[in-house]
Formats: sequence, structure tokens, C-alpha cells
Amino acid sequence: MSTPELRSVAEVAADIAGVVRRMTNGETHAFAFGDGGVPEAVIASYGQYDDLDGDETLGRRPGVVAPDVLGRQLPELVEAIRRGTFGQPMLVGIGDPVLVVMSTQQYRTLRGDDEPPAGVVDDPTVRSYDSMPTPGSKPFSLQEWARDDPFTQQMLAEIRRPTLYLTVGLPGTGKTTWARRVEGEVGALRLTKDEWMKALYGDDNPEVASDVVEGRLIGIGLRGLELGVDVVIDFGLWSREERDALRDAAARVGARAEVRYFEVSLDEQRRRLDERLAARPEDTWPISDDELASWAARFDVPTAGELDGSDPVGDPPDGFAGWREWIADRWPPAVGKRPS
Repeated sequence: MSTPELRSVAEVAADIAGVVRRMTNGETHAFAFGDGGVPEAVIASYGQYDDLDGDETLGRRPGVVAPDVLGRQLPELVEAIRRGTFGQPMLVGIGDPVLVVMSTQQYRTLRGDDEPPAGVVDDPTVRSYDSMPTPGSKPFSLQEWARDDPFTQQMLAEIRRPTLYLTVGLPGTGKTTWARRVEGEVGALRLTKDEWMKALYGDDNPEVASDVVEGRLIGIGLRGLELGVDVVIDFGLWSREERDALRDAAARVGARAEVRYFEVSLDEQRRRLDERLAARPEDTWPISDDELASWAARFDVPTAGELDGSDPVGDPPDGFAGWREWIADRWPPAVGKRPS
């Protein structure tokens, strides 16, 4: 017999961003898929894989594959499962693993389940029981299941905690390319200042207006975090003070913050900027070598502790009671208006 409502390989490959989002939000932990109504492969959350000691039981391939790469490679991976040449499970995520791809046989091994009898096709992610449910009974929701367990409540809250991604780097280093990728793969709200400045001011790029636009987008981003949405702030954030202020702001609304640093050689930076200006002049501005040198001199390279999150947020500069007040001064609400 075939498994009902089993998703095909092509359907899963086209929905990898949605799969990552649902795994990240704890909406699903494992599902099987395959062609012809036959479960051939399983995608499980990395949390489940880790809880069941997957590294010890099955091992893993080196590295973590990006979701968009998995989307392209999934048909080949399932074909390798059919041939028996798949090898160890594949970890998938953006930096940190979110999900794991494996064969149905590997998933049964991970769970300690027996293989089905010969000729029987079943979904290893769906358990069946001999007893019938009690009349009037219903499945527990996640909230009901966690209601009387503080540890589980804390775990669910951490899984659902939104992330503020801070892209850090000079122009032409790949920040917006990465921000667009995260937007598509995890459903993050991307806030790229240059797009707004071009829409509002065209070929002009007034610095005083730039500060206001950044501040407005930061306000939108913090509101998104309050609503549980991941957010990408795509400004460059050249100073340590800016990054500390936004890390503090994220913590105040219950979100985590990740600093992502982008750098390339000066020659590669120049090549990318020239290529971008020639291909899409409506999206950017000319940037001279003198400007690049001046900006590089003002840039605070993030520390290793900022990037891995181990550096604590420092105190605001003298004269400010807290980072909230510093933000209001750094990013004023309107042109020519700074807090008194």
C-alpha cells in the first residue's frame, strides 16, 4: 500500500524555504517523502537528530549545506538513496544546522525501529498503535503538552525566539546578496537602507536623511521582532557602538542577535562596485577610491566575540543613560530633529 498525502521529491525541493521555516519554528520535527507514493527519504529537525545521538549512531557529512543548495541537489540525493550510494546524513542550515536529510532506513536506525515486513510500505515518521483512541479524545497541541513542564516551555520559547541579523561590512562586500538569501530561505524581513534611499532621493544620497531612514527601518525591524518575525538589518553598521546598541535593542524585545561580517580584497571590492554600477545604475551610486579609503579608515572590524556572541554588550558612551537614548540620538526621528 502507499502512504497517503506523501509529498514528492519535486514538491519538497520547491518548498525548502518553507521546510526550514517550519522546522525552525518547531511546527514539525520529521516527515518522509518520495515518488510514486513510496517513502524514500526523511527530513528531520537537527534537534531531534541531536537528541537521538545521530552523530554517534549515523555520523554526518562534513559541513552544513545551505537550504538553496539542498533544493537543487535533493533529486540527486534521493536518486543516490535508491542506488544505495547515499552515504551519511546531510546537515542543512544557515551557519548552524536546522535540519537533516537521510534515508528512511537511516531514520529507522536513528529511532531504533524495526524494518517493516517484506512487501509492506510504511512511513517511518508516523507511528501506529493497536489500541483505538478513547471516544472524545483529541491530540495535544504543543502549548497543552508544555503547559505543566517549565523546561519544555523554555525550550519552545527558545525555538520560537526571533533573530535579528546584523550585516556588517563596507559597500560591495556581499551584504545585500546574503540578506536576500536569508529573506528567501527563512522568511526574514529584509531592511536594506540603500533601496529606500534610492526610492526617496534618487541620485542624491544625503547623509542627514540616511540617518533618519536607518532609524525608521530600525523601528520597523524591532516591531517585527516583537511580532516574532526574523529581521535582517542591512546597513553596514560600521561602528561597534551601532552594533552594541542594536544587540541591546534586540535583547529588550526578547530576540537574539547575530552579527555577520563581510569582507573582500580591495581589488575585488572595486570590481564588484564597478560591475554593479554598470549593470544596475538605478540601484546604486558611484563610489570613488578616495571614499572607499576614507570609509575603511572609519570602519570598526567586528571582534571574534561579536561574531560568536560571546562578547557582552558594552556600556553606551558617556552622556547617555542607556543604549535606548543613544539610539534616539544616533538615528533621529526626522531631519534636523535630535532629542534635546
